[in-house]
Amino acid sequence: MAREQPPTTRPPGSVQLAELRVTSPAGAPAAVLGVAGEIDAANAGGVRQRISELIEAGVELVIVDLRSLDHLGAAGLGVLAGGASRLRQRGGDLVLVRPERGPISRVLRLTGIDSALAVYRSPREALANS
Repeated sequence: MAREQPPTTRPPGSVQLAELRVTSPAGAPAAVLGVAGEIDAANAGGVRQRISELIEAGVELVIVDLRSLDHLGAAGLGVLAGGASRLRQRGGDLVLVRPERGPISRVLRLTGIDSALAVYRSPREALANS
C-alpha cells in the first residue's frame, strides 16, 4: 500500500529559504541556507538577494542545503555559481549539500557544477571540511 504524502504548504513554483548562522571550525562566520521548493527564472532573484545579503554581512562560508529542493533550473544554477564566484573573490566560499540521488543530484552532476563547487552530504560535513 502506498503511503500518503502530507500536503505541501508551499505554492507550486515557489521557493522557501531558511537560514542558520553558524561558525566554521576555523572561527569564520558561516551560514547554512536551506532551500526548499523550486529555483527557476521566476524566483532565482530572491535566492541571489539572500546570498548577497549574507556576503555583505561578512559571512565567509555559505552552505546551501539543496536536500529539500524539488527543481533546480538554469537560473538557479547561475545563482549558485555567481554566489560562489563573489565569495571566492573575498576569500570565502559557497558549498552545496545535495541529496544522495534524485533529480537535483542528477542536475548537479550533468551540468558539472558538482565539479566546480564542493558538494557534501550534510551541513555538518560541509562545516568540518571547509
